[in-house]
Amino acid sequence: MHATNLVSPEGTGRWDSLVLDVDTPARPSMRVEVAAGRRMLLRQGERPLLFARVADYYRGVNFLRAPGFRSPVAPCRSDRARALATYEPDETHARWARVFAADLTTAPEGPLHTGRWIITRHDAGERFSHVHRSERWQLLIDDHGYINWFTTPCPWDVVPLRRPSPVDSSRVKAYRKQARDGTLPPILLWWISGLSCYVLLDGHDRFVAALTEDQEPPALVLALREDEQAKDASRKWALQYYAEAMDHVESQIAAGTAHPYNAFTRVNRQLGEALKSIEGTWAPTRAWLIRGGIDAWRRQANNTDPHWLSQHNV
Repeated sequence: MHATNLVSPEGTGRWDSLVLDVDTPARPSMRVEVAAGRRMLLRQGERPLLFARVADYYRGVNFLRAPGFRSPVAPCRSDRARALATYEPDETHARWARVFAADLTTAPEGPLHTGRWIITRHDAGERFSHVHRSERWQLLIDDHGYINWFTTPCPWDVVPLRRPSPVDSSRVKAYRKQARDGTLPPILLWWISGLSCYVLLDGHDRFVAALTEDQEPPALVLALREDEQAKDASRKWALQYYAEAMDHVESQIAAGTAHPYNAFTRVNRQLGEALKSIEGTWAPTRAWLIRGGIDAWRRQANNTDPHWLSQHNV
């Protein structure tokens, strides 16, 4: 792996991201798989972690979380956190990006595969300063739920891959102390384009600790990096999706089943985020076919929670 630091394109000289050129593997242990009927599966080795199906008219995603996730990042010990913390948040993020990159490169069950990746700073606090920090994040803790692409007021949906520890647990209490001391390591999010949201790769308890302390969770985002040809294709797809989504919203409004302001705001926000992510060099997440197709997806989902499968008719 070769790593390169990038500075902000705004000309401020601040650290912006770490670009990773990854040679191997061609097919990672932790990966997104797809089958017909808008079905997705996030797996780690032989273990299914997250089942998902895109709703009709592409309104959102129903998901089901399965047990067995193992973080591809080494535990963030308090002594290491103190050693990496600085008075400059960007420098602290840059140091942790290097740490996460090294861990992900050597992880036996991590998501990295051949290609160009990016670990970049997450700036929800800057771009949504008018929204209270506890409302900027939608931590979807339940084992099953729905990611609403239209009406959810929260800008940042995050699907944890395991249940966070209780607020009164010793782990969260320790991280709350680090949050107060200014040494809390950032959480690591993975942007999955098919879900149009993040999954939480590392930092479940740090996430809870920061919000409990009424702080913005320091966060880094892992994503694939886009080349110019792929950017053009992504822009065309984003605009086509926007047009189809607006048609659907207008039909919902005409039928009296959608609030105009919320619906239009959500669709326009989606377009803005999609275009920004494209210009920010995020690429669509790569996926592999599910062996056995829909039947295999349904069988594994049924083994996890047959009630979810029947309830949502997926």
